[in-house]
Amino acid sequence: MAPRYYGIVNETDLDMYEGACDRSRQEWMTAKFWMQVLIEQFPKSQGFRLACEQPPVPGDPQRADADICAICDRRERNLLFVEWKKGAMDTASGRDAAEEQVNGYCMAYLKANPSIVNMYAMVCAGGRARIWEVKQREDPEATEGNDPDLYSDAKTDPDNCLAKGFEAVRRLKANAQ
Repeated sequence: MAPRYYGIVNETDLDMYEGACDRSRQEWMTAKFWMQVLIEQFPKSQGFRLACEQPPVPGDPQRADADICAICDRRERNLLFVEWKKGAMDTASGRDAAEEQVNGYCMAYLKANPSIVNMYAMVCAGGRARIWEVKQREDPEATEGNDPDLYSDAKTDPDNCLAKGFEAVRRLKANAQ
């Protein structure tokens, strides 16, 4: 029997989702939940590679919490940088700091790879997240949108914003090959 889904949450992962949403829990609960989501959304069998604590470019001391890559001609092509924060950081200032951080990762990668024109960024705060496109020649401030309505709950997501964001990342991989 196929698992039942609630938004993008598999019924077997509901306990991890609830842990991520618990504002008294640590960031590792958010990481545990979203890692499971990313593994399911971007399987290795479909040519994706998921890595944790990766620099946006070699030698950079910063680390993205997660990185989704496509393998194209035996080379990695970054598609999505992810930053996660514990549920208690799902505040305007917490989201703003995380968005600035992940935009910085994306811009560093795009600057180092001028032939790549775009990629995606994602911030996960507890059980909510936002995915957006970052373009090579775009002011990073223009992509920030600290409106809490831009963040979708993984379990409810009535407009399927997260599923649409994941699909956009998959299309980017298809176009990169």
